[in-house]
Parts: sequence; C-alpha cells; structure tokens
Amino acid sequence: SPYWTTFLKGDGITIRYCDIIARRTRLPKHDLIDLSAFNTDGFDVSGKNFHIHDSTIWSQDDSIAVKGSSENMLFERINCSGLGLVIGSIGEGTVVKNITFRDSLLKNTLKGIYMKFAEVRQPVDAIMQDILYENIIIDEPEQWPIWIGPAQQSDHRNPCQGFCSLCWPMVPGYHCKAAQYGLYQNITLRNIRINQPKTSAGVLLGSELMKMKNVVFDGVKVDVCRTSGLSIDESFPFLKRVHDPFVYKFFSLVLTIATCLIVPIYSCIISGCCSWCWKRAYFRIQFSLVMVLLGLFLVYELDINS
Repeated sequence: SPYWTTFLKGDGITIRYCDIIARRTRLPKHDLIDLSAFNTDGFDVSGKNFHIHDSTIWSQDDSIAVKGSSENMLFERINCSGLGLVIGSIGEGTVVKNITFRDSLLKNTLKGIYMKFAEVRQPVDAIMQDILYENIIIDEPEQWPIWIGPAQQSDHRNPCQGFCSLCWPMVPGYHCKAAQYGLYQNITLRNIRINQPKTSAGVLLGSELMKMKNVVFDGVKVDVCRTSGLSIDESFPFLKRVHDPFVYKFFSLVLTIATCLIVPIYSCIISGCCSWCWKRAYFRIQFSLVMVLLGLFLVYELDINS
C-alpha cells in the first residue's frame, strides 16, 4: 500500500492473524531507501472496543497507531517493526484512554513505544491517560526504543522542518519542542526489555504548562550486550519473499547515468581539456544515454511480458 494500509473507525472491531508488509528492499532493517516509503502505517484505528492480536507488521511508519478520541483497546501478541506501537498523533480536543499493548516483539524497529502529540497550541483537552505497555521486547532498535513526547515528523518539503524535527538531535540547528497543552496521565510501562539500542534508551519530553502525571516505569530494563536470540526470519518469516524490484532498477539507472557522465568528463580533464577531448566526451555521453534508454525499454518490455 502506498499510504496507510488499514484505517478503521468504529466500535467492537477485532483483527487477528493478519500480516502487513511495506518495504522496498530485502534488507532486515529500515535504511533510507526503505524509509522513502513513509506513511505506510500498518493498522490505524479510532473508536472504542478494538482487539488486535496475533498479527505481524513490517512498515516504514507507525506499525499500529491509535488515532482520534479512542478508548478501551487491546493489542497483544504483535510482531512488528517500523515506528512501533503508537498512540497519536493526538491533537486538540482529543482524549485517548484505557489503551493496552502487551506480549509483543519489536525487532530491528525504528521506534518502539511511541506516544506523540501534534503541535497543540490552544488550552483545550489533548489527553492520553490510563495507558499500559506490558511484557514487550524491543530488540536492536535503530532509533529510540521509548519516545513519549511530541510527534517527530514533518509535513514540509524539507524533512528537517517541523516543531519537532526529524533531524533532531543529529543535525545541529534543529530542535524538538513539546506540545504546550498535551497531557500525559497514568502511563505505565511494565516489564519492558530493550536489547542493544543504537541510541539512548529513550526520550521523555513534556510541556512545562501541562506536566506529566503518574508516569511509571516498572521493570524497564536495557541490555546493551544481549539480544533476544531471534533472527529476522524467525520473527518475520514472510519478509524474504517480498521486495520492490523497481527500487533496484531505479538506483541501477541512477548509477549508470552517473557513470556515463562522470567517466567521459574525467577522462577529458586528465587529458588536458582540449576541444577535441570535449567533443569526444560529448559523443560518448550521447552514446551512453542512448544505450541506457534502450536498456530501459527492454526491461520495460520484459516486465510487461512476464
């Protein structure tokens, strides 16, 4: 799916034994090529009395996201990798309460436990309360295994722009600010194991105007040396059969064109940049581009006929 895979709004909905895959490469992680498939959320839900269990999700955005004013939801026995088990983004006039995530594995995920407010500027209700994350393993997370704070995202052409920049804190000059009127209340993380995080154990960023209330970490452990012992194939057995062949063709094309341009020009420069050398380089570039276009045409025809 090029956008949210599933968005459901209602009362009394159950989802079970479902697999969702959104990836571009065969790599067992989320690199820049895969992350270009952003907004590929797994299950986005809003309403009340939801139960999602025994399902697997590999995506480049929120694996499961509770959105809007929602309550009484249970998510259990989930294997996922992406931006994790998410509540949000929550905006003005929204209350989310009585949400439980438990008995789940997040392998090679970007974020793990992710609770996020949008940029709330008005003094109206924007509340997350009575939230439980329990018995969860976050194995070798690539970013922050725990994030409780503003939505780290961008709606601009420049991905570093936003009130909580995607480039923070890696790129100097960018910042991440808390939502002024977002309230976290009665949040419990119990029996959470984080194995070999690539960054710190997490980020907690609350508002000075609406301070966090009764946030409890009970048995949250970080082990920088040990993993769960589960391989990617064991955690996500269906992944090795799925990839996006377009990606390989596209980047092969980019590499080929770059080579066609760079090699003749470089040869001309080291030969003294005479007019005859530039003419020869020009004809070589033209010939190379014609060959590239012919190759693309043949690849297209093979795809159509296969």
